[in-house]
Order: sequence, then structure tokens, then C-alpha cells
Amino acid sequence: MSESSPGEICYDPSDAQILSAAAAVVAGDALPALGDYVERVFFVERPEDLEHPKLRFLYGYWSGLAARKPGGRVARQDVDVTELKVALGNLLLLDVEREGLDAVYRVYGSGVADQAGRDWTGWRVSEMNRQARTPLALLYRACYRAVWETGRPLFSLSKSPPWLPARAWQRLILPLFGPDGDCRAFLVGNVPVEPRHISYEDRQKIRKRHQG
Repeated sequence: MSESSPGEICYDPSDAQILSAAAAVVAGDALPALGDYVERVFFVERPEDLEHPKLRFLYGYWSGLAARKPGGRVARQDVDVTELKVALGNLLLLDVEREGLDAVYRVYGSGVADQAGRDWTGWRVSEMNRQARTPLALLYRACYRAVWETGRPLFSLSKSPPWLPARAWQRLILPLFGPDGDCRAFLVGNVPVEPRHISYEDRQKIRKRHQG
């Protein structure tokens, strides 16, 4: 795929585009190609940085584990899902691929799936991007890569594509590490803003759109 110009929607970003956008996220710079969708992106330092109680809870849980781990590196096996019931429907768990340039959804919370129109469990983020043709593809990929690079929690607030029921999404990405110290997985809290009921007919329309 050719490089996109500023302001052009990129549904299937190249590695070069992901790396460039991730560098902008790490530096705290704006993402011109996503200006119409991205409201806020920042690295989280404390629970008070987060407005939604589910995300504050999730960050507090992760940071509590990190405080007891060498170097603050929380492993996937440290996470006890039974302790995350408060946020369970809004959780995603992804396995890292290609040094953070891609990832596979291993858990896709029911509350997220309801507002997204389908369950993406077992899909790669890149595959979901191509299937759904979401204008937020570059944001998703850049944020995951930025967390992989830095090992730091990252928050984003982005407007939802117009065909989905939620007005926007608040997302918290938390890194999970392997024995070698590399980021191996992402624990994500994903909360819809102003969600509305999605009917069977609306769900079928979204699925038809995803199928091209």
C-alpha cells in the first residue's frame, strides 16, 4: 500500500505508517491523518488521569501488581481474571505479534462486542482493520506499537465511526511482559461513550459492512 497523505483515511496502514504514527504518540505529537477522530492520547501516570471508573479500577489493579514486580513488569500469568469482574465485559486481551506492529485478540469483552457489532476473538488487529475498514486503523496500530516500545500504559479517547452505536471510545492499554522483559501481550480496557442499544437489524447491517 502506498503512503497516505495527511488527512487521508488509512484502512490498512503499512509498517512504515505505523512506526511513524507510533513515534508521534510517544513524542506527544498530533496525528494529522486522524485529526477528525482522535480527541486525546496520553501515557497514564496515575489513576486520577482517567475519568471512567472501570478504567481507573483496571489501572489501579495493574499498577498494584507492577509495584510488587521487579522493574514493574507485570506478566500475563500475574493477572487473575476473577479479580477483574468489575470491568470484565470491557476487557480485551491481545497477544503481541511482530514487535507490536500487530496483535491477536484472545479475549474480546461482551460489552465491547455489543457496541462493535461483532466479536473479533481470534482475529488479528490488522485483519479486523481490513475487514471492518475502520478509519481508526492507524490509531489502533500506532497505540499498540507505542505501548510495546515504551512499556507504559496509554489512554486514548477517539470518536467512533458513524455506523457504530457508541459516540466515542475510551481505551486504556496496559503492557504485559514475558520472562525476557519484552512486552508479550496487551490488557485493554475499552469503554463506549454514550452507548445505545443495538438492534438485530443494526447488527446485521454492521456485519454486512464488515463483509464488504
